[in-house]
Order: sequence, then structure tokens, then C-alpha cells
Amino acid sequence: MGSCPVIEIHEVRRARLGELAELCRAHAEYDRRFEPAIAPLPDDLAERLDRLLFTEKSLICLVAEEEGELLGYVSGFATPSTWRGDIYYTMDCLYIAENHRGARLGTRLVDAMREAAESAHAGRLRWQTPLDNDRSKGFYARYGAGNGLGHADKRTYVLPL
Repeated sequence: MGSCPVIEIHEVRRARLGELAELCRAHAEYDRRFEPAIAPLPDDLAERLDRLLFTEKSLICLVAEEEGELLGYVSGFATPSTWRGDIYYTMDCLYIAENHRGARLGTRLVDAMREAAESAHAGRLRWQTPLDNDRSKGFYARYGAGNGLGHADKRTYVLPL
């Protein structure tokens, strides 16, 4: 009797930045349906991510991994709030590879980002999605996030922590 593969959620490792960059490229291609103006990603994306994640530590990136394959990622960063005198986390990207959608990986990755934000004593987690991305909007509504202040081309979500 074989064992089921285990999907792990953890911070991306430096050695996996090339694979993360490829997931980012797939994410950009996916989002081009909603935002055609997305420019091609830079050729040196893995090096840029290395600086942000490991040198400056201004970005956090959590990945879903199964048997050595990266299935998806979520990234975010802490932002100070002058009006509240606290910090909030901004979830910059959430992406699941197309052949792994529907397996609750999005929920697990958002949960992991939420835990990171709570550990940093953030007051809320916020993010945006294109208005035409009905699949994402449905996911975020089921997750329990409410609409924040919207922009003309994106919907902002805010999750109090």
C-alpha cells in the first residue's frame, strides 16, 4: 500500500527561485486575460526575488510543494499604517498552477499568509484582484474577505485579523 504524497506549505528556499520565477511567469500569462498591459517579466527575475526575499527581507513568499514540485505560491509584505499606527500585510500575489487548482491549495496558502501576518501582529491582510477575475472573486468571498476600497480596474479585499 503506497502513501499519499504530502503537500507542504513553507517559505520558498533560495535554491528554488528559478522555479518560483517560472511560476511567476505563468501567473503573469494567466493575468494577461484580465490585464493585457502586463509587461513581460524581467529575465533576471530570480535574482531580483533573491534580493527582496533574502537580502532586503522586504517580501515573504510561501510555496506549496509536493514531491519536489512547486504547485503554487503566495507573496506579501508588511506595510505601516500612519492612520492606525500599526502594520497590515498586503498579499501581492496568489497563484496555483492550472493543473493543481481545485485542491484547496489557495485556501492553504492564504491561511499560511494570514498566519504570517498575525505572527507579525498585523491588524489586517489586504489584496486586490482584477474585476473580471470572477473565479478569484468567488474564492475570496468564500474565504470570508470583504470588499475594501475599490479601484477602477481592481477590487480590493480586506481581512481583519
